Amino acid sequence: MYERGIKGWLKHLDFILLDMLSLALAFFATFSLRFSQAWGSYQTELYRELLIMLLMLDFTVCVMFNTMHDVLRRGMYREALESVKHAAIVFAIMTVLLVALKVSDAYSRIILYGTSVLHMVLGYALRQIYKKLLQKRMKHEKKRAVLIVAPEARAAEVAEKLLTTANDAFDLAGLVLSD
Repeated sequence: MYERGIKGWLKHLDFILLDMLSLALAFFATFSLRFSQAWGSYQTELYRELLIMLLMLDFTVCVMFNTMHDVLRRGMYREALESVKHAAIVFAIMTVLLVALKVSDAYSRIILYGTSVLHMVLGYALRQIYKKLLQKRMKHEKKRAVLIVAPEARAAEVAEKLLTTANDAFDLAGLVLSD
C-alpha cells in the first residue's frame, strides 16, 4: 500500500539534534575560553543547568517556531539568515527567562553572547555539511521509474524535457505513444 512520509517537525529530527549539538559545542567552547578550563571550576553546576536550559529551549524553538521548515531546499544565504534568526530567538528567550527568574547576575554575559554567536556559525556550518552529505546519499539512491504517455509528435520532446529538468531523479521505464 501507499506509505506517507513523516509529517511535521519529526521529519527534521536529525537537523534538530544537529542544531542542539552545535549549541552544546558553542557553549563548551565559550566556557573553555572564558574560564580557561573545561569543567573544573566551582561554577560547574551553575553552568551545567544553563546548558540544560539552553538545550531544552533550543529544541522548543525548533518545534514551536518551525525553524527547520524546508531545510533541505534552502540555499546558502537563506540558510545563513535562518541560522541567525534561530540563534537570536534562542538568545532572546533565554535572556528574558534569566531576567524573569532573577538569576541573570549569576551568569557571565560573555558566555551568553559568545555561545549565541558561535551557535549561529556552528549551526550554519554543520547544517551545510550535513545537507551536502544527504544530497550525495540521495543522489546514489534508487531512482523512480517513469512511464511517459505522449502523442507521437511530441514524445521525444516530452521525454527529453522531463529527464533533463528532473536532475536525474527519474529513470525512463517506458514510452507509450498515443494518437
